Amino acid sequence: MRVKTRWHKTGPKPMKQLATVAAATIWRVAHQAVKNMLKADFEIERGPRYLAVMAEFMVFLVHVADRMAYERLKEDERVEFTTAAAVRLAEILEQNQLELFGPNSAPGYRDAFIELVNRRGDDYATCGYSAEGPDYGFLRVLAHGVRDLMEQRDRTWVFDQVMEIEAPEAVKTLQKALRGLFNPEESDAPHPVSSRE
Repeated sequence: MRVKTRWHKTGPKPMKQLATVAAATIWRVAHQAVKNMLKADFEIERGPRYLAVMAEFMVFLVHVADRMAYERLKEDERVEFTTAAAVRLAEILEQNQLELFGPNSAPGYRDAFIELVNRRGDDYATCGYSAEGPDYGFLRVLAHGVRDLMEQRDRTWVFDQVMEIEAPEAVKTLQKALRGLFNPEESDAPHPVSSRE
């Protein structure tokens, strides 16, 4: 998957602009994770469950991005960045909901996503995050959220798929993208990089 890791123009970027790029990356990474789960024969039909699983991955990645922002931005910048990224993701999710299921399908969908970000934030706040990324507890919160959305036949196996395959790959891709966007000197590639697709 190709992700933006550098700006074309140099100089400081507004937090909202940075958050918009981060949100687009999070959307693509979450979408890839769910597509991978479909290929692995998990029952995630294209419909409400598909978007719900994507939402869990997006919330997880918003909190990963927030931890990265904590290390690199001033506190007020971090809050602005994380809030703007979550709001943009809520807009994208609502737009997809409307396009897929019609104009009456998404009342309050945006607010429901923001509420999920905040609710999961209480859980993720108790978990560790280091230079290597999120700890076991962090990954487990995501796995629990996804498991609760799955059919009974998939609930036993989804933990391994999420914690050992999809979440680490998603984090790796997001970290690479955000390192270059937060601080271009941290990026080791002059162009968007390729990861597993």
